[in-house]
Amino acid sequence: MACRFAFLLSVKNRRWTPSLPFAFFTTIRLQLRCSPDSFFFLSRSVPSLTAMIVSDSDSATPSPNSRQAGQSASDRNPGHTPSSRPSPSAVPGHKRRRLRKQYPSSTPVDEGSRVDLDENIMALCHCQITDRGFADATDMVGHSIEVMRPTSTQTALDAPSGFFTVHLASLRKGLRFPLHPLLIEFLNVVDLLPCQLVPNSHRYIAGYLVRCKDIGVNPTLDHFIFTFKLTKGHKNWASYVSLSQRSSKLFASDKKGSTKDWKPFFVFVSTGPESPFTGSGRPSFRRIPRPPPDATLLSITRQFCNKGVMNIKEVVTEETLAGLGFEFVQDELRHQPDLLRDIPGGH
Repeated sequence: MACRFAFLLSVKNRRWTPSLPFAFFTTIRLQLRCSPDSFFFLSRSVPSLTAMIVSDSDSATPSPNSRQAGQSASDRNPGHTPSSRPSPSAVPGHKRRRLRKQYPSSTPVDEGSRVDLDENIMALCHCQITDRGFADATDMVGHSIEVMRPTSTQTALDAPSGFFTVHLASLRKGLRFPLHPLLIEFLNVVDLLPCQLVPNSHRYIAGYLVRCKDIGVNPTLDHFIFTFKLTKGHKNWASYVSLSQRSSKLFASDKKGSTKDWKPFFVFVSTGPESPFTGSGRPSFRRIPRPPPDATLLSITRQFCNKGVMNIKEVVTEETLAGLGFEFVQDELRHQPDLLRDIPGGH
């Protein structure tokens, strides 16, 4: 003990104040040299300091207090950025990984502005298509296109490699084959698959193509994005995306039905060895800004609006779809009448 006091006295006379770790461990070292029982005395008199010695020797397992101290230090240091690695609970679920594997993107995904969707609604909706519904889907797709019927345990995310999912209601609204290049280009640019677009939006696309043919202009992606925008669904629609018209109204709004009427009714479709859609399968879509107005875009829009707001149901008919070159079994040759009428499962 005398050795320890002598050391501290000499330090004080030199007007030098050692750091706490240096003074502490130097004191211990002197104690051990002066008396073999010094460590026993220290452990009895200052138990908290003894605990510090033991915990310091096991640096591989930090205590909760050390983690809290690290957080406090990061708060004091604005330049320190904590790790943003997501927790295991934030890792995408099994369904999302399978969807990305089925539809590998051949185009680099732009990690710019994206809008997240709720994957769970689509992932938990199992197929309920009936024999009659599958027959209707086969007729509307056309016999030259391969159609596969999902099992009752499969969801829209379970399409096999080379296939993509199409809802029966989307076919009833006007989605037809062979797929129009504008549909493929648009969905690939926004990084979506056909099953992520609500059926009424497929009707808007068909109506846009019909109007382009009527006024004699070629449909372009720039004018389509100039005319329509994508919006995220809410509540029961949160896994899906809708097209909505911008300022210029071309079509009268088509009343939307409940998602429970159409979500479980879908088929798997293949147009070749590989899907034409390069969507990454992520539960999100890429936000595309509206092109700035120019003379060409404004001129086409004026031609679209010459007839005023048109009823979309009168624009998209079997006759107008056939006029666009789509191949499908005509309504009078099928057992289900009135293809585009609004019925449960057709919204």
